[in-house]
Amino acid sequence: MQEAILLFFQRISNPFLDTLAQAVTMCGELAVSIVLICTVLWCLDKRKALAICSTMLTALAAMGALKAIVRYPRPWLVIEGLDSSRLETATGYSFPSGHTTTAASMYGSLSKAYRKRWLSILCAVLILLVGLSRNYLRVHWPMDVVGGWILGLGASLVLYDRLYSILGDKGKARVMMLAYFIVGTISALLMAILLDAGKIDETAFMDLMKNMAFVGGGFLGALLESRYVGFDASKGGLLKKLLRLAIGIGIVILIKSLGSVLPELAILDMARYFLLAIAAIFGWPWLGMKIGLFEKAD
Repeated sequence: MQEAILLFFQRISNPFLDTLAQAVTMCGELAVSIVLICTVLWCLDKRKALAICSTMLTALAAMGALKAIVRYPRPWLVIEGLDSSRLETATGYSFPSGHTTTAASMYGSLSKAYRKRWLSILCAVLILLVGLSRNYLRVHWPMDVVGGWILGLGASLVLYDRLYSILGDKGKARVMMLAYFIVGTISALLMAILLDAGKIDETAFMDLMKNMAFVGGGFLGALLESRYVGFDASKGGLLKKLLRLAIGIGIVILIKSLGSVLPELAILDMARYFLLAIAAIFGWPWLGMKIGLFEKAD
């Protein structure tokens, strides 16, 4: 049945649908996730952004662990003659779909954060289409997409409200951030060392290592921001917020692009993703406060 579905998508493929699927699938990729979460973080509501990010990163950590445990092969490795597209985004093993998990956890949490009918409909459509695009592009089995929907939506339904509530209590928030920071940093560092030593499977653990580096760096950044910055994302006019977003995204892109010039070592990848998360949540707001682009919370 799964093979028949993928071969059906291959038969109906055409340039228009190819372009549409390529565009839709990007809505579940890292670049779009960073821009969306940073927009909420820097320009709208810091607490909601941290709850969305925490939910998504938790779902991605679980997704990475499942990939490393199940190790299901990608469809083009099994089905002879299958013409898969956008293979550069198909890293790691197949089950569950990372793009689908990302979309379901991020857009599911976003809809819960703002509870607007139009936004909830848009988020539901994106969650559905991102998953279907992974099947249309033949980079995932249908069961991978279903697994991603269950994992991502389950995380947003179970975790978002709880995490948002915890983040409203300074004491509980610091304990949670510290726990995430310790678990994320230690696990990412251990995996990076083992990857560079050739002791563990790169396909199984590279993406998980990067996700955990985001967790470690992100929650360290959140701890530092709450202690030394304390900005209010809702303050400031439109121009100031646009400048926050433009300069901040530029900083993130610069850090992300270091991967093209640094040696291909897992420990350096771990450091890059760790630094990117710290810069987004603490570094840029701290600098932005100094130059008057961010304002302190009352």
